[in-house]
Amino acid sequence: MKHIQAFAWATALLAAGQVAEAQTIFNPAPSRIFGQAVLQQLGLLTATAPNLVEGRELNGPQSLSVDGSSNPPILYVADTGNNRVLAWKNAFGFTKGDPASKVIGQRDFLTTAAQGPGADLSTGLYQPAAVATDKNGNLYVIDAGNNRILRYPAPLAQTGDLLTVDLVLGQGDLNGRAPNAGQSAPSDRTLAFGTSAGIFRAGLAFDSQGNLWVSDPGNNRVLRFPSSALQSGAANDPSADLVLGQPDFSSNSLPPNPDRSKKTFLSAPSGLAIDPKGRVFVADSANRVVVYTPPFNIGQFGSRILGLIVPASGQAAPVINESTLGAVDSNGHATPPQGVFFVGANPYVVDTGNARILGYDPFENNPVVSSMPASVSSCRLNSHSRRRSLLGRPPRC
Repeated sequence: MKHIQAFAWATALLAAGQVAEAQTIFNPAPSRIFGQAVLQQLGLLTATAPNLVEGRELNGPQSLSVDGSSNPPILYVADTGNNRVLAWKNAFGFTKGDPASKVIGQRDFLTTAAQGPGADLSTGLYQPAAVATDKNGNLYVIDAGNNRILRYPAPLAQTGDLLTVDLVLGQGDLNGRAPNAGQSAPSDRTLAFGTSAGIFRAGLAFDSQGNLWVSDPGNNRVLRFPSSALQSGAANDPSADLVLGQPDFSSNSLPPNPDRSKKTFLSAPSGLAIDPKGRVFVADSANRVVVYTPPFNIGQFGSRILGLIVPASGQAAPVINESTLGAVDSNGHATPPQGVFFVGANPYVVDTGNARILGYDPFENNPVVSSMPASVSSCRLNSHSRRRSLLGRPPRC
């Protein structure tokens, strides 16, 4: 009997040991999710937004473009915080809360994680900073987190959810993402929209000849890419033919102790726009807008400055009035103007730091002096002002 009991105990211990060695490994990923529409898979985080996204919401939008080549016009919005661009097929026909017609830079409306080289989607976006459309309805996007510009040909004419890219500016192909393409100095082909410290604001605009103007804030300059380099079938990584804010394509430094009254440089330019006569208006971090007039030459100086006050001798410049742009908070953090747009020939400046839009008379109506005072309107930013701007009307105070 004792032998049987001993055998039974030995068998039980052996079985226990075998079970211990073959323990069941539980699934480390959850099988249910609350707060997002798609279950996140282990090692593949696809949604990073703080709340549910489904294609009708925005997170820190920075730019919009209306494609007038389409009928009805198409509205594109850079949904920067969600790493995508949303498109509505009728810029003036949708109602409050309507979902977007197309998502660009993500595989679907539910995905918000940063995309691009090394991620799930090489043609995707990482903090898009600006959008613009050409006369053929092609969409250009500053993919700031990847230091490049992507062209999506006629997005709403493409079938399927995943859009193709037919041109890359600032990188040799879809695999590059380093500032200045990893080079130690800039060139006529490179761009720098971000650093390890964060992403710059930037801008895009087309002139009447189809040339693309780009603010290159990391290199303290504005580049012009000729229309000939943007034709259908053009090769990636085209060269710019003009630089403003720097004496040449290989320079990107600021002058020592830069004087904001000087028209010889640009400091981290952000928004830009072009008036009907081809003049280029550039907002920069020196709390001003620098105006450049044609004919253009490499490294030319600006012609006018908006936002500059030269006080009378012995007097201090006002902190804020109708001629000032930008603001500095109590901690010394500056918030410069970050956008420029036109309603007819009248320039409007998004004076972000002062929570307002300043409107100016046309260039020809101002005296030939360095600064131009705001004389059309000064409006606090609100939803009504933004809507009037989108509709092509001056903001109403």
